[in-house]
Formats: sequence, structure tokens, C-alpha cells
Amino acid sequence: MAVWPSVHTGRACRPSLLQSLLRSYLFLVVRGIADTGNGPACLLQVQKQEVLKGQPISLAAQAPADMAYGIVVPQPEKPATPADGPHVCVLARICGPESACAPGPGPPEEIVRAFLASIAAQTYRSWELHLLNGEGGGEVYQSIVQNIGDDRIVNGPSAAERFATNTWGYDATNLALNDVLQQPSKNTCEYFLFTNADNIYGRKFLEMGVPAMGLGRDLIGSNFVTRYVQGEPGKPWTYKAMLPVHDAGFSEAHIDLGAVLVSATAIRETGLRFTNLETADWKFFEAIMQRANGQGHVFIDELQYIHQL
Repeated sequence: MAVWPSVHTGRACRPSLLQSLLRSYLFLVVRGIADTGNGPACLLQVQKQEVLKGQPISLAAQAPADMAYGIVVPQPEKPATPADGPHVCVLARICGPESACAPGPGPPEEIVRAFLASIAAQTYRSWELHLLNGEGGGEVYQSIVQNIGDDRIVNGPSAAERFATNTWGYDATNLALNDVLQQPSKNTCEYFLFTNADNIYGRKFLEMGVPAMGLGRDLIGSNFVTRYVQGEPGKPWTYKAMLPVHDAGFSEAHIDLGAVLVSATAIRETGLRFTNLETADWKFFEAIMQRANGQGHVFIDELQYIHQL
């Protein structure tokens, strides 16, 4: 049977075309390996080009080895040590679990435990915490302090007897401040954090203040989430709680005591203590801001603190 030349020729061409395509592909791959020394990564290098001031910059050339294939390996955080910055003394007041002013709603013991855990988890490590009985009458939540198992967290110093009137923890804070200024349990207090033990902190709250503490600023404040309702006047549908404070900063009703690191030097030089007024927190900050030889204040617009979670 005769075979048409055209048909025979067509069948013969098919392997040649495939072989040609394979040869071309192999040539390009081998050439790419020779040029880059990195095989398939050369494709990533092309994709990772960016333009900076009109000049092409290869991110692949500058990236660490673990990014060669577009994979970012997180590096472990190095915990801060006492050498990394000033020592912070935390004075945290709270009412006992049987008191009329016990933290709530919810189990008081678990609320205090959550607060203590949030301080124990701080990435910045140079601190100590004193848990105070806001009403006086001995120490409170001692078993929880012991169970936390961190020797930087201690009970007291609290007043042995109950205060004659409810001072919302200010008398307890002043009493402890007098003692801790003279005899801290760990290192000399260089900054103070005055707070309530029903608040909660992000683990980088103290770390956030390290640069300003290193500069010796008198006050280092930050934004925070408040449990109080906020909204626009006359628009009840905007009234909501547990939101960042509107226009947070160093002004009355826009800053919380637990959102500020206070220089121990400023306290020593002014001799300031808290009053029992409703605006005691702000009056304390205002007096420091107005002091002679003041070292200034810093406000950080980060959310690392929740007021009475």
C-alpha cells in the first residue's frame, strides 16, 4: 500500500517538534542556573523587584537566607533584663473578695489572677509588683500571689487596720508609696505604675515605655480601652463601652492612672501624694507637669491597657 509523502512527513515531524521544545526549555533552565546560581529562586528574584527612588532594588539579594523562597521565620524575642532600662515598681490596689467594693462582676479571685498574670507576662523584666488592700485591714489574695510563683509579685505593704473612711485606695497607695520609695523589695524604684488589680495589660506595656524612661521623662502615658460609655452628645446610638478613649492624652478625663508610668525622681523632688478628690489622678499628673525642672511628658498612641476589663 502506498504511503502519501505528506502523511509520512507529518508523522515524522511530531517527535522533532517535541524534542525542539524540550531542548529550548532545558537550555533556558541551565542558563538561568548558571546566571543566578540559585535554580528556581531566580523566578522569585524577578518577582521581588521593587523601585526605590527610581532605582531597582532586589529584596532577594538583601533578605536573610530563610526568606530565599518567600518564607519569613519569626525570630524569638529577647526578654528585657534589668540592664535594659529603669526598674518599675507597680502599686496595685484592690478590695478583698468579701468587701462591698470587691472587683466584679465575676469571681474576684479570678479577676485578680488575670491582672497579675498580665503583669507577670510582660516582655520587659525589670519590675516588681505590690498588691495592696485598698481598704486597709491586712493583706488580701495571698494564696493567689503565692500560686503565681513569681518572686517579683508580693503582698503589701498594706495598712494593718481598716481606714476610717473609704478613700478609693488613695490612702493605701500613699502608705505603700512612702514605704517602697525607701525600701523596695527588689531594686531602687525609678518609675512607678499606679493601678487597680482589676485592670489588664498587654504584654508589651512596660516595654513600650522603655525609650522614654531612658530619657528620664516625668510622665509616659498611653491610650487605653475604657469600660465607661462614650458617644456623641444627643446621639444615643453612638453610646458604647469598651472602646479606646476618644481624644486620649494628658488632659482631665482623657487619661487614666493605670495608663501612665511616673518618674520616681519627679515624685521625690515634688513630694507629691494623692488626694482623696474625685479628680485625684489628674491633679497628681497636672502637678508633675507643672513642676520646676520638669523633664517633660510623652504620650504613646498604643493600646496595651484595658481599664477594668
